[in-house]
Amino acid sequence: MPSLEPWHDFYVILGAAAGALIGLQFVVMTLVAEKPPEGAEEAGNAFSTPNVFHFSMALWLSLVTAAPWPGTRGALWTYVATGGFGLVYIAVVGWRMAHQQGYRPELVDWVSYVVSPALLYLVLTGGSVALNWSAEDGLMLIGLAAAGLLFVGVYNSWDAIAFMVARRAEQEDRAPPRPSAERNDRHQG
Repeated sequence: MPSLEPWHDFYVILGAAAGALIGLQFVVMTLVAEKPPEGAEEAGNAFSTPNVFHFSMALWLSLVTAAPWPGTRGALWTYVATGGFGLVYIAVVGWRMAHQQGYRPELVDWVSYVVSPALLYLVLTGGSVALNWSAEDGLMLIGLAAAGLLFVGVYNSWDAIAFMVARRAEQEDRAPPRPSAERNDRHQG
């Protein structure tokens, strides 16, 4: 494998961004957990957990690439295994999306939560295999997959959070007024 020095800054930025976004996801989920919308747990397994997974994979790829491997085989097989594991996980995500009852996924959801990540994990696996023939091309494909996972996670996080906020607002609009609000209205009038 050629020197990874040209990739150093790329993976430092990617890993730091992925780590920060994982932390932010935990903050958001903690806030949402205080008053979860209906069906939040089931929908969260299908729509929020994958985002933490993709951010974690971007962070993992940064660590794998920065590791001082004694040879090329260890890194190559780690990339292949990571891509394969990602594909298996995406199949689980697709199953969860199809079977959860909290939301009926639309085409854009299938593209952003299943198709796009699956393609990125395929690119990762292909880049891993390409390392045997062209290290530069293989590293470029692996970097593309890692950055793509970060961007898919960002888009999907925004989508999931916007959905939860909208769902909570709908629930609050349907809820009967709280007794304390009624008392305040009576005292003011």
